[in-house]
Amino acid sequence: MTYKRSELMQHRIEQNKKAIFGAAKQLIGEGGFKNAQITTIAETAGVSNGLLYRYFKNKSQLMINVLNEVASIEVQILNDIADSDLAVADKLHNAVRVFVKRALNDPHMAYSLMLEPVDDAEFIQARMVVKANIAKPIERILHEGKRAGVFMVNDIKIGALCIVGAMTYSVIEPLNANQNSSLDTPNITQNPEGYRAYFSQEVADFCLSSAKVLVT
Repeated sequence: MTYKRSELMQHRIEQNKKAIFGAAKQLIGEGGFKNAQITTIAETAGVSNGLLYRYFKNKSQLMINVLNEVASIEVQILNDIADSDLAVADKLHNAVRVFVKRALNDPHMAYSLMLEPVDDAEFIQARMVVKANIAKPIERILHEGKRAGVFMVNDIKIGALCIVGAMTYSVIEPLNANQNSSLDTPNITQNPEGYRAYFSQEVADFCLSSAKVLVT
């Protein structure tokens, strides 16, 4: 009987944590960190503030958990591309294009997790670790391309950091693209899917051209 009660309690704990985690992700995706306050998260999850603090010691810990879960999916996708049988130039192009396209599919989440200003040393450190993890598969692709004579990158780490910078910072622009009439691109409000495809392709083309040896 004791075992059954413990099993039921564990299930309830996991369900509560899942609800809290899901509420945090939902609110960040809708409006960034400013939209994900503890009280709002608790209300959305259907739990009390006190119960939330039983599972997460503070907002920072909860946000870091969200960051790590979302980032782990993106890093795995990049690793899968790096491990694929594609030509190395296609690996780099696909890695950048897919990462940017996925970020644009959930722009508030991408901006909040990677770029939104936060006054939280623990989260900033966790964010730096995530960016380093994103850079690793890019480094692998650059190493492969350099050995094959396809890429001309003197310092692989610096090259990867530059590409990751383009991959992450570029997602800021489409958030306000519909307000910029000078952009010669498909209208993001009328054709958002087309715009995201166009934008991610352009970023990928740029990153590939910055690394690739010109054939004369």
